[in-house]
Amino acid sequence: GIASSVLNLVYPTTNFFTNAATPLVTKSQDIKLAGRICTLALVFGILLGVVIEISAPIVVTMAGGGPAAIAFTRYRALSAPAVVSSNALNGCLRGFGDARAALDAALLSAVINFTLDIFLVPQLGANGAAIATATAEFAGAALLLKRLFELTANIVVVQEEESSLKPFIGSAALTLSRSLALQFFLAGTTRFVATAGPQALAANHILKSVYSLLSFATDALAVAAQRLVATATNPKQVASRIFAWGTLLGLFFALSLYLTAEPLVLLLDYKDQLVISLAVDQIKRILAPLQILSSIVFVADGVLQGATAFRVEASAMLFSVAIASLILFYAPDAHDSPSVTLDTAWQAVCVLQAARAATFSLWWLLSFSSSPPDANEDDQTKIGLNNGESS
Repeated sequence: GIASSVLNLVYPTTNFFTNAATPLVTKSQDIKLAGRICTLALVFGILLGVVIEISAPIVVTMAGGGPAAIAFTRYRALSAPAVVSSNALNGCLRGFGDARAALDAALLSAVINFTLDIFLVPQLGANGAAIATATAEFAGAALLLKRLFELTANIVVVQEEESSLKPFIGSAALTLSRSLALQFFLAGTTRFVATAGPQALAANHILKSVYSLLSFATDALAVAAQRLVATATNPKQVASRIFAWGTLLGLFFALSLYLTAEPLVLLLDYKDQLVISLAVDQIKRILAPLQILSSIVFVADGVLQGATAFRVEASAMLFSVAIASLILFYAPDAHDSPSVTLDTAWQAVCVLQAARAATFSLWWLLSFSSSPPDANEDDQTKIGLNNGESS
């Protein structure tokens, strides 16, 4: 519904805590830095929750929602501290080498959410679902916090200097600008498709769902790239290998999507034949081939983050969004044709990814070194293990 759309625009942008924390914690192995990042995330989450609570009546009403949607948004806003803290905890855990924690937390949250829905939804309706989701998100955050304590229990801090948050804040701000630009562009494509009517919008929803699902799968390679590039003695060689895997994964997804387009759409239980026809056509002609380029771009994000090239990543996204938006702005008036409108919207996505790939290629050729940057001892926390070894 409208409330979920509003929250889905806000909460995903807080993943800058994950993306900025991972490479910095990976390189420094600094417990104090991780603690300060998580504390900052908690404070940010509380403030975000307050802002959502206060602005919900205005924002949801402007989006076309009523009192029920406002109430749902406010209940979900209670979990803002948990959502933001989970992103920061996940980034720190990845930095310390625990990439599985996020999956375990997601599974726990899903079980709790499903269980509470059984009891709360019949009694409270949509508000019960919101309460269940908020409770599950706090449970997931608690598990991540427990894992972080367990993971760092055997690390002894040797250097007592206070960790600086300045590098993290700079990286986080750049990552936030990148995320906001992408979210507004995607919202713009949805608004563009909506002008062609509900059937085009329904088909676009199918396409976005499939694309997002495969993006999550490819994100595993991006996560691996973050840590491997951050710690490699020859980051360019490591990145080349990850790109090879990303290309193969993109080819696999492209072929799989092309061959299973119709069964996949039917699985989503859409009954409208025009919607099914539009979605299948777009998957075969655009979405399937796009997987190859997108897989490469997602891996590139991980490489850039692992190399702490956040300024390059943000600049590339802003430039690419500007170029791709021109496709929508100067598109011919074909709003009476759902097929042409969908074509235009997804061609804009293709241009976005192509522009990102091009800017990354320039950085790869001109700036990406085969040698890791020299460690700055003043910015590193020297750690030791309880067995007496020190780094």
